Parts: sequence; structure tokens; C-alpha cells
Amino acid sequence: MEEEEYGDVNPQFHAKEKEMEQKIDELAKKANVIFQTRQGGTGDEPIFWAKILEVVLWIYMVLTILSSIIRPEFMSLTCIAIGFLSVGDPYRFGRRTFRIVTAGILTTFVYDLIWLFWLRNSDSEIFEDSGSSGLYWIRTFCMIVAYISFFFRIIVIAVFWKVSLNFISLMKGRGSAAS
Repeated sequence: MEEEEYGDVNPQFHAKEKEMEQKIDELAKKANVIFQTRQGGTGDEPIFWAKILEVVLWIYMVLTILSSIIRPEFMSLTCIAIGFLSVGDPYRFGRRTFRIVTAGILTTFVYDLIWLFWLRNSDSEIFEDSGSSGLYWIRTFCMIVAYISFFFRIIVIAVFWKVSLNFISLMKGRGSAAS
């Protein structure tokens, strides 16, 4: 890793990060075997992290846009936009920017944890919706999407973090695979 050469990384943190990377790799390989064998493959095919990242970004963007109908999602949309820019031009933005985006997505996860489970007041929402059944269904749909987005963000964070460990090497060879 680039930071290791300059001594910027706490050795204990780096050891924990490597341990987590191995766990994520094991889960990814198991999932890859399942998906590949269902498609008629052998399960030994390499994992294309750049493609997985793009798909995860698109799904996360759609979920975020749908949930932003009812509440602001500016930080999430900003992280998604910077994520797309970083994937589109990895040499210009680099690994550090991508790690900051990963931290930003983690921050939105914590914010949504607090908002969805402690700050949201459904009694006042029911009062606001009284007399308008259309608004009730829109709010209900958006809240369901917000919960789906919240739990999907765990996958988003894991993929972003995995890609951020070897950002340039994974993004540089989009056609080639890296595990």
C-alpha cells in the first residue's frame, strides 16, 4: 500500500484492516462461486471489483434518489457523484479521495441510523398526511426505500472499502480481474 512506504499507517490499524480484507475476500469468493455456478461457470472465475463497484453505485444511486423524495440526501448523492468520478478517472482522483468517499458513505450510514431509528417521528407524519391518502402512500414508499437503502449501504461500504485498499490496481485493469 502507498501509505506503508511513507509510514503514515498505524501498524495496529493496518493489521486489523488486512484481517478484515481477508474476511471480505472469503465472503466475496463464496458469493462469486454461487453466482458463477448458477450461470454455468466453474466458480473459479476472478472477481471483477471495478464492475461490482459500478453496479453497486448505480443501485445505491437509484435507492438514494427514491428515498430523497421524502427527505434530503445531499451527502449521499455527493458521495455517489464523487464515487462515479473516481471510477471514471482513477488517476486524477486517486486512492486518498476514494477513501474519503468511503468514510463519507460510512458517515451517511451513521446519520441514517440515528435518523431512521431515533429522530424520525411517525406520529407527526401521520398528522401531516391526514386528509391526503396520496401523500401517505408516497411517504410510506419512500420510507421503505430508505430502509432498503440503509441496509444496502452495508454492502456499499464493504465494496467501497475493499476497492479502496488497492484502488489504482483494481481500477487500472477494468478488463482484467483482481481478487
